[in-house]
Amino acid sequence: MEDITVWVIERVAKMPRDHKFTVGDKLVETCLEVTTLLVEASFTRDRLGLLGAVSRALTRARVLVRVAQRLGLLSSAQREHFARESVAVGKAGEREACQLRLEQGAGVAVPGVRQPGAHPGGDLLDVERAAREQGADDPHAAPHAAH
Repeated sequence: MEDITVWVIERVAKMPRDHKFTVGDKLVETCLEVTTLLVEASFTRDRLGLLGAVSRALTRARVLVRVAQRLGLLSSAQREHFARESVAVGKAGEREACQLRLEQGAGVAVPGVRQPGAHPGGDLLDVERAAREQGADDPHAAPHAAH
């Protein structure tokens, strides 16, 4: 997230004054919030709440990037770059949160993560295999675990 935060700061520095101190500052502030929350989460055992805050802040940042693009402050390619990078951060956070819930006994399956007590070599089913077993045509249409 540090790389995308630096990237955002560089883009905001080039924004016109009218928007630099409104949309731009809010975007930088939100990216810095995500970065600091991720650092904080890496130093605590109780990370679920922090990871939830990361997810919400990432959503706010994505909205601000779309607003900046609509105002002509960022190009479509720049918005797409931010989207790709933020999705990667979000997926890592979701995976960590699912693993934590699993460890705490909430029963959330995490694709590719070994389930405690599973048979030897028994990693959890990946999304595609789970979809096939449920008869879904699209492997990405597998239902998500209820919260």
